[in-house]
Amino acid sequence: MYYLRWSVLVLGSCLFLSAQAVAQEKPVVLNTVTVRDLVFTQFLNGKAGTILMPEGWLMTGGVTSDWENYYLRSLQMRINDPQSLRQVEFFYERPFIWGPNGPRNQGQLYLGQEIQPPQFDPAAFVQFYVLPRCRPGFTMRVVTAQQLPEVARALGAKVSGRVRVEYMLGNQAVEEDFYVNLDGFTAQNVAYWGTKGVFAIRSARGQLDADSGLLLTIANSVRPDLQWSADYEQALAIRNQIVMNASNAALLRSRIQSMAHAQISDTIMRSYNARQAVLDQCNLQFSNYIRGVEQYRSPDSTNVLTLPSGYNYVWGNTLGQYILTNNDSVRPPNYRLLTPVRQ
Repeated sequence: MYYLRWSVLVLGSCLFLSAQAVAQEKPVVLNTVTVRDLVFTQFLNGKAGTILMPEGWLMTGGVTSDWENYYLRSLQMRINDPQSLRQVEFFYERPFIWGPNGPRNQGQLYLGQEIQPPQFDPAAFVQFYVLPRCRPGFTMRVVTAQQLPEVARALGAKVSGRVRVEYMLGNQAVEEDFYVNLDGFTAQNVAYWGTKGVFAIRSARGQLDADSGLLLTIANSVRPDLQWSADYEQALAIRNQIVMNASNAALLRSRIQSMAHAQISDTIMRSYNARQAVLDQCNLQFSNYIRGVEQYRSPDSTNVLTLPSGYNYVWGNTLGQYILTNNDSVRPPNYRLLTPVRQ
């Protein structure tokens, strides 16, 4: 249950795409940008990882810290197109606990976990847990719900699902797909459960299917920084040595903020590489059940990329920048033409 929470940042890196990407005359330019740790800025200039972001789009938020959350850190970030309703959003996460031998007082916190009964129906989880917390004040209608067993198997989760809702944003009708991966276990009649990632993609009503290829490419592209991952493990170890209550919050904050960089041991490196392998395997699974994306080998051949399909030419460079176009006259300098990876 208490796996290393880069899934807090990644939140469901193995995705399900169901729509064709719509090729446009104007090239799509994707840049690799930094995901910031908004609290522990002294480490690596606050670099927690990277994500692909279309040129001209905006990023808000990053990795936040909650001293009363068992996970300690969580990704609260939004990437949106200022010229349209298109948006990718990652949500704050907290683990849950429940059972006859567990704590009482539903809704309260116990050692960084919220006391709530288990819920492994993605549609019900979105309706009763996600929407009231992440979309308060909106009247929303759940229009479709789909379980994603391939995603659950790839992530080692009990259940994964996509839940589409419709609502009005001002005078504009929008569609939003929420992706959730739920997992948990029971020990001594106490259920420990929670998410392995919660995020959403949004666009104008009637347009989301066409935009899913690009939006899910963004959501799927988050990658952790190695040194940040090591520092996070050390922060969790420090937190576990301190009783989690309000009186110790200042001590916890002081200890973590003053700690030096964690040494990247062979164990940490193996753990990090194993997580990257899982992410790459999830990407490769896409071609089995997804339309709207293709897999490409990165320009430096270190990993597999998932990018929107529908483009005749995909260019990339070693700086993590990509240009997708159908215009054969576009030949950017210092880029190489990428070819799809065939399984």
